[in-house]
Amino acid sequence: GLGLPVGHLNLEGASRHSDVVRWFNRGNLAAGIPSASVDVPLEGLVSAVLGRTAAGVVPVGSPREYALGQVDGVGLAVTDAVSLPDGRGLVSAAAEDTPNAVDDGPVVATALALLDGARLLDVVPIPQVDGRVHKVEGLALREVHDGAAHLGAVVDDDDPDNPSTVLELRVELG
Repeated sequence: GLGLPVGHLNLEGASRHSDVVRWFNRGNLAAGIPSASVDVPLEGLVSAVLGRTAAGVVPVGSPREYALGQVDGVGLAVTDAVSLPDGRGLVSAAAEDTPNAVDDGPVVATALALLDGARLLDVVPIPQVDGRVHKVEGLALREVHDGAAHLGAVVDDDDPDNPSTVLELRVELG
């Protein structure tokens, strides 16, 4: 596993890579906790969810840490992930000004990061919409066409009175 105290564990996103699920922990640079992931065998995970196998016997391995950078002194941390047909991963990240990896706080910026295993290939900011930073909490890969990923991105403004927004994003994969 990641060897984190329970209070710093916040599994925010997951993506399927062949026969494993890569599960991402949000992380928080202010608390010294990097964004990270572990791989869990898909078959074992499904078996545990269905109650056929005890969760404690499903192996957890391949821990990876990701240094996604900072915006205005606030570290970017993973909020969700999708896998691409070529095996790389694309994660959404938020620079959320909070003292830990669990509580919400003001979001100063959001970004998408392209990953190849543990290697960070690129980070690009998600543009503001109507002058506001939108915290992307969910990603859906719609298609990859002509070298670009087309995504649906669900926004969570951390306000129960404000309905979620869906953004259409296009990312050049290069």
